[in-house]
Order: sequence, then C-alpha cells, then structure tokens
Amino acid sequence: MGATPGFAAWQRLDHWLKAHEPFWSSVPFNEPEPAWAKNHPELYQWLLALDDASLSQFQPAPLALAESLTSWLPDLAAGVELIQMDDLSGESAALPESAASGMPGRKRLQAGALTGSLKPLDRPLVDWCCGAGHLAATLHQASEQSVTGLDWDAALVHKGLAWMQQQGHGVALKQQDVLDPLLVLPQAHHWVALHACGGLHRRLLQQGIAQQAPRLSFSPCCYSLFAETPDWQPLSRQAAQTQLQRPLPWSLLRLAVQQTATAAARQTRQRRRLRAWRLGYFSLYPARFALASAPASLASEDFNAFVAWADAQSARQTPATHRSQAEAQGWQQLARIERLELLRHCFRRPLEIWLVRDYQLALEEAGYITRLGCFCDPQLTPRNLLLDAIKSPSIPCHD
Repeated sequence: MGATPGFAAWQRLDHWLKAHEPFWSSVPFNEPEPAWAKNHPELYQWLLALDDASLSQFQPAPLALAESLTSWLPDLAAGVELIQMDDLSGESAALPESAASGMPGRKRLQAGALTGSLKPLDRPLVDWCCGAGHLAATLHQASEQSVTGLDWDAALVHKGLAWMQQQGHGVALKQQDVLDPLLVLPQAHHWVALHACGGLHRRLLQQGIAQQAPRLSFSPCCYSLFAETPDWQPLSRQAAQTQLQRPLPWSLLRLAVQQTATAAARQTRQRRRLRAWRLGYFSLYPARFALASAPASLASEDFNAFVAWADAQSARQTPATHRSQAEAQGWQQLARIERLELLRHCFRRPLEIWLVRDYQLALEEAGYITRLGCFCDPQLTPRNLLLDAIKSPSIPCHD
C-alpha cells in the first residue's frame, strides 16, 4: 500500500511528538517530580520560579512559551509549523437572531461558521448527534436541502422538535442511538457533525466509510469520551506506524482538549479551588487513592465541606486536626503543578492534530478526497478543526 496525500504531514508530527514524548507524557498532578526534570534541571527550575503574572501570561499562550523555552528545547518551536492549518472558513451562515430564539449565541455562531465552510451544500443532509437541532436548522436554511437530525437523548430531541415548530424550521429530528451497530442511513446523504464526542465521531467516520457516504464533514471534540477501548487505536493503517510508545491510554490524550475559550473567570476560580482542595485532602494521607470528580457547587463552600464530601465518597473519616495546614499545602502544590503543566500545554494542539490526521488518513485510504483545516477562529471555539471528505469514484481504496 502506498502512502496517501496526508501521510507526510502526519509522519512529521508523529516524529516530533516522539522526540518530545517525556515532556507531554508526564502528568504533574500525578507525579511529584516529572521524570524529565533530572535531565533538564535548569528548565525545571525556570518553570518553578515563574511568578503569578508570568504564569497567567503563558497559560493561554503556549506558542509564546515555546519560544521562551528554545534555549533548553530548541526543537520545541518547530512544532508551530507542524500545527499550521489551512483556513477553511467561509462566509458565516449563522441563523439570524430572530430565527434563533433560545439558541445559545456562541452555538449559533459556531453552527453558522461550520455551515459556511461547507457550502455549497447540494444533497440531503444528516446532522449526527444533533442535540436540539441547532446545526440542522442552520444547514437547512443555508441549503434548502432536507435535513435529518439524529440524537440518542429523547429529551433533547423533544425540545428540539418544539423549537423547530416554534421557529418554523423544516427539519426532522429523530431519537436514535448512533452507536447502534444495526443503524443504516439512507444513501446519497451528506453526513455532518459539530463537536460530536470521541467514539461518536469515530463511529460517524467508520459508518460513513462502510456505507460509502458521498460526503462526510465533522468537527471532532473530546476524543477520549465514548472510547471504544481504554487505549488509543489507529483508524488508519498508516497511523499504525506511529513511533509513540504504546499502549497510549486515552486518559493521557485528554491533554489534547484541555483548552477552553468559553470558561468564565468564576468557573476557572472554582476549578482551581477544587484542585487545591483535592491536593490538600490527599496530603492528609500517606498515599493517594481513587476519588470521584467533585461537583462544581462544592467550590462555593469551604475546605471542611470538601473533606466531608471526599470522606463520604471514599468511606473514610479524616481527623479534624491539621486541616488548615493541609489546605495551605494543597494551594502550594497547585502552584507547583500549574507551572509544570505549562510545558505540557505546548503539546495540546499538536496531539489533537495528530489524532485528526489519523482520521484523515483513514478516509484517504477509503478513497476520499479530504480537506483538513480550521472553520473558525479559536476564540469562538478552540475545537475548530474541520475534516471534510468527498468520495471520489476515480480514487481506489488503499487496501
């Protein structure tokens, strides 16, 4: 089997990630001292010495951080070139606000941006994991084609149908588990998905290839959710040549989506508080143990309330002594962790693109002509990658 058009770009990224594997495979929250620190003590100390202002400056700007680290990691900045993507954006096809009552503003703009990047739309459409049908309505308005939305959540579908009727959108929504192995969709449709998670968008890709859908277009999200296996498995034969150490657990690859454009300052403060309290709670015990994620509402209370919740979750009884010291220690540990996490942030986008390029290779191997790029500005959504594939009758499958 010969290489498909997207292989060279995937291979360069795979080699670069392999060369820097110790820096992104180490998880500071779980490791008191990363393994790479022994070989790079100056880099380690530089990160730990960052003041709060520098930390806040670098957290949303991994590319700026990469430039600052070139004296220790000269090839780190080379990753910037590897993640440059084509601009696939077109004129927004967002619904007017008058036709989008009850539709979140950011979702309205995201659906409009994706739809605008896919035009012209010249065949019936399927909105995969449609939710309340916001993308489906946008596709219908932009194309005047029939649109069918599928989602497993019956309550969302019911809500969407009521919204369609109220707004006068001619879209059909159906309650359907898209992971059902017996699902067969009508032929000659264009399948579209906006931020279908993990196993859901991979099923779209696999099902579309199996049914030889004429066109598949999706913006993936949350790659580890609904995972078919605990570890990453390549969808393409070419990506099976990866040099990265395997097994590669999905829990590690969650790094690819640990960037948000929508989190409010209050949500960020709540998340930090809960992380610090978790660390402080663990400091009261000689070893860590499994503990569920704390509800966001708990952040409005105090450390004692967190301890009571954690005790209930883990069937423990934490002594009332030393709690103030433990809370302070948790915040100290968090400060250390956040500085070491900065280095991992440099690999979020490269890992995401590496994952999506595997999807691209799988589609090329099945005889599709593909476009991979960005459909909107990352400020609208950091999950702005779009993979658009059209089945070509003249390109044989690469078996």
